[in-house]
Amino acid sequence: MILLNITFACDPSLETEIRSWIIDTYIPEATASGLFSHPLVSKVFPLPDSDAVSFAVQMRCTTAGQANGWLAGTGGSLCASLTSGRNDRVLFFPTIMEIIHGHDA
Repeated sequence: MILLNITFACDPSLETEIRSWIIDTYIPEATASGLFSHPLVSKVFPLPDSDAVSFAVQMRCTTAGQANGWLAGTGGSLCASLTSGRNDRVLFFPTIMEIIHGHDA
């Protein structure tokens, strides 16, 4: 089982907008693709010297190829549209991981 994690970091003035976009746009698109299940959105505790607000989005899929395909296609396009025109006030970075142990893995 594969876990796709995408961390979004944003300017505090965009917190509500970005959280809404993740919940109302990104997660529905990802789950509607049929590739992902078990979506989870978490707010990341900031580092002591950081003002950025960060959210981690995690979803499960069957293969790393599916996650990479999503990121190269629809998922990447969605993230690019989110960051476009925001002058580096929103950043994102994906991490693809293999689940090796878990309660329901």
